[in-house]
Amino acid sequence: MTFTSSKQTAIVFFAQSSIEEVKHKKIANGISLFSALTKKTLDTISKSKLPFFHFTEQEQVGNTFGERFTNAISSVYNLGYENVITIGNDTPQLTTSQLLRAAKEISENKTILGLSADGGFYLMGLSKSQFNASFFKNLSWQTNSLQKEVFSWANASKITIYKLKTFKDIDVEKDVFTITSLYSLRNSSFYILLLQFVQEAKNIFYYLQNIVISSTKRIFYNKGSPSLQLQ
Repeated sequence: MTFTSSKQTAIVFFAQSSIEEVKHKKIANGISLFSALTKKTLDTISKSKLPFFHFTEQEQVGNTFGERFTNAISSVYNLGYENVITIGNDTPQLTTSQLLRAAKEISENKTILGLSADGGFYLMGLSKSQFNASFFKNLSWQTNSLQKEVFSWANASKITIYKLKTFKDIDVEKDVFTITSLYSLRNSSFYILLLQFVQEAKNIFYYLQNIVISSTKRIFYNKGSPSLQLQ
C-alpha cells in the first residue's frame, strides 16, 4: 500500500513509560508487560516508515488527560504536518498495515477511528483542518460516552469516519487473558510473553485478589478507555 507523504502524516505515540504505567494499572509484572507492549508498538510504527513522535509523561503537557492528549496533537501540527494518527501502547493487535490504511484514508480527508471494545478507541486520525483543540480537550475522556461524542461531532461537521477493526485493549489484568486467546498473535515473541504472564497469574489467590483491587479502585487508562468506578 503506497501513498504520497511529504510531511503530510505523522504518528503521535501517546504512551507513558512502563514505570509510570504500573502506578495506574495494577497488573502483575506490569513493568515487563508494558515495556514489551511499547517495544511491539514501536516496531509496528517503524515498519510503516511514517514519522512519529513518542509522548511519554516527560513530554506530555497539561493537567488533565484531555489537555495532555490535545497538546500532543497540536504540537505535531505546529511542526507542519497536515494529518496526525494517534495511538497508544495497549492494543497489541494493531498492525503496520492498519497504520498504512489509516494514513491512506486520512489523506482523503476522512477521520479514522480504531474503536476499542470498552467504548474508547485505540487509534484516531484526523487532518489539521478537522482538529478543534478546544472541543477535543473537553471530550468525555475515559468514559464510555467518548465514542458517541466523537460520532456526534463528525455527523454535525459532515465528516466521514473510516472505522478500523474493533479491538480489545489492555486495561486490567483479565484483558491479558482475553487477548492471549487471539489466534492472530500466535507464533510471535509477544504471544510467548503473554503466555508466560498467564502462567504466572494462575495462582488463584493472587488472581482473585487482583479482581477485587481492580473492581474497587479507579483506574487510569492510557487512551480513550472508560474508567472503572463503583456502581
